[in-house]
Amino acid sequence: MEVRLYYNVLVKDGNRTVNWDFNVNSTVRQVLQKFRWVWRPNTIKVNGKPLKNNQLDISLADLICGKDGTKPKNNERVTITLIAPPEQKNTAKAAAKEDKDVH
Repeated sequence: MEVRLYYNVLVKDGNRTVNWDFNVNSTVRQVLQKFRWVWRPNTIKVNGKPLKNNQLDISLADLICGKDGTKPKNNERVTITLIAPPEQKNTAKAAAKEDKDVH
């Protein structure tokens, strides 16, 4: 019988927080794509360790366990924090609303 290991992943960007279980072989990119996260380049941290955008395809197990040979533990908590890009205001909508408010 194959035992599947999962990490409880908490993702935060300052506006929202999502908590989900992912297989230990999932990559950071897969975790972020699951909920369509958008982030400023190079602002991602996994358990406090900064990651560059070219490092997002590393599995969660490799990030947490490292190269010391320890095996992943089931239900371990992984926290991913990132900075969301500033919201872009839709100038056409804003202008239409302002025009509507004036009349």
